[in-house]
Amino acid sequence: TVTQTTSKSTGVVINTSCGRIITHEQSLPSGQSVLFNVINSNAYNSVAVVSIDISTSFHWEYRAEVVAVGNGGMVIRLTNLSTIPLESNVIINFALLKIAAT
Repeated sequence: TVTQTTSKSTGVVINTSCGRIITHEQSLPSGQSVLFNVINSNAYNSVAVVSIDISTSFHWEYRAEVVAVGNGGMVIRLTNLSTIPLESNVIINFALLKIAAT
């Protein structure tokens, strides 16, 4: 587990093939998204899968998705799907699935 320290756009470092990211509690306006980097040495030749943990307040009002994976990390987009600003920590679970090298 790793926790963002200053905002929802703050990058994190977690060098495991699976784990959880706890976002900062900063308010995210209605309909807005934020991107953040996840430094992870296991990301090379991987497919990244993310999901929002059901223990997150208003978990049905957020969407997490991977927008890029590369050598050394990934980029996650977190979106507030609700009609109101949300101010809470979001728990994002992730897994890196290795693909065959060609």
